[in-house]
Amino acid sequence: MISVIIPNRNGESLLPTCLNSLAGQNHSDYEVIVVDNHSWDGSLDLLRSKYDWVRVTAMETQKSISTLCNAGIRIAKGDLLFFLNNDTEVHPDCLKEMEWIPGLGSCAPLVLSFHFRTLIDSVGLCVRTDGRAENYLGGRPVEEAPPDRTVLLGPAGSACLYRKSVVQEIGGWDEDYDFYYEDVDLALRARMKGYGCAFCRNAVVYHMGGATLNPQSERGNLPAKSRQYFYFTLRNSLLCLAKNFPWPLILQSIPSILLVESALFLESLKRGYLSTWLRSRFDCLFLLPLFLEKRGRTGPRKAEAMTALRSLMLKPDWTFYKERAERLFR
Repeated sequence: MISVIIPNRNGESLLPTCLNSLAGQNHSDYEVIVVDNHSWDGSLDLLRSKYDWVRVTAMETQKSISTLCNAGIRIAKGDLLFFLNNDTEVHPDCLKEMEWIPGLGSCAPLVLSFHFRTLIDSVGLCVRTDGRAENYLGGRPVEEAPPDRTVLLGPAGSACLYRKSVVQEIGGWDEDYDFYYEDVDLALRARMKGYGCAFCRNAVVYHMGGATLNPQSERGNLPAKSRQYFYFTLRNSLLCLAKNFPWPLILQSIPSILLVESALFLESLKRGYLSTWLRSRFDCLFLLPLFLEKRGRTGPRKAEAMTALRSLMLKPDWTFYKERAERLFR
């Protein structure tokens, strides 16, 4: 059985598209759980009035995405867990196509752009040796998607299938990330325990991307979403690296990590984000002891899993640095 777990925060306008697509699945053995994050927009009324077949659990105060996912796990009946963003539409054959994962820890569907359906949103995750993570092949034409069952590092958080026993064994989602990199952390921990991930090309999800984050301005014409993204990705990328990367790889990657830091610092100056950059670094230092302590809690890591992880990691993307250098001189 597949338990579909959907975190929701003020997604009244998004849920119908997502839930209607799930109602039309060519698969019978599944349930849908919506974990509501203290919404005030009518999401709960919508669920009660029009989607009584959906199981709903509601938070009394606003929580992190990881907390919502863990709450869904606790009540899930299925042995497979499909974590799904509320700003998605699922192809009718999606769940049926992802049931073949025996022996693996996770599965990544083909996630396409909701608005530009010939473009890839993600084919799972890729992590670079400089600590940055990104949606693998994001923005590329769908024709460039790899063959079915290609081995991947892990699935992207917008739509990811995990075996329930694996998620429970590795301790669930880390609730201290707040936003961003929690899916990278989960994928790395599963990999370190020797659980593989494969691509399921025939399981298709369409993703709007960032639709549930508050787009209202925080200061002047600066989108709150943009500043929030900058802060959390800066903070959490280093915390995820410190918690999960093998020490030899961290030492080898110090030059490229410092290069990333320099590029992002200069970008913060250019964009007027210096205060956000400083806050991300202070908060990272404050949280670092906690994440290093968690690193010790994960237990022994399989040597063959560490070798496999290193083989799946990508080298730094020099285009990233080139683009930021060009922005400085515009």
